[in-house]
Amino acid sequence: ICFLMTPVILIVSSFTSVMKPHNISCLLISLISAILGFLIYWHIGLLVNEITFFEFSVWALVVIKNGIINVFGGMLLPIWFLPDVIKEVLYFTPIPYLFQVPVDIYLGMYSGKEIVYLLLIQLIWVVSLYCLGRFIWNKGLDKILKRGV
Repeated sequence: ICFLMTPVILIVSSFTSVMKPHNISCLLISLISAILGFLIYWHIGLLVNEITFFEFSVWALVVIKNGIINVFGGMLLPIWFLPDVIKEVLYFTPIPYLFQVPVDIYLGMYSGKEIVYLLLIQLIWVVSLYCLGRFIWNKGLDKILKRGV
């Protein structure tokens, strides 16, 4: 992913007025954070789709998930514009770690210790969502193998 994203970022930033990274280390660390954010996003999508083991259709849940992530994840509107109460609640969920945190790191909004803390939280979310996904996957397979449906 880094090898695919880096040329695109360099080309786009050279021809447009994309804000340059705070420094080169912010760029590299934000790429790591973006990869972790992608893994979190992928696992959230997997969890929602694993519900098909137990329900017939998850289309509505996928639409709701995408709406929540787009609005509260910093993709459409930076989280900075949200009220403080909502921001505090959001940072207890994986949602801001998908888009907002990698962008904030890119812009140099965090210091060294804060970056390490945020990357650790992203890693914890990846591992937690993976474990939850494995649990649901095993329950779903168990249901299919025992009942045939």
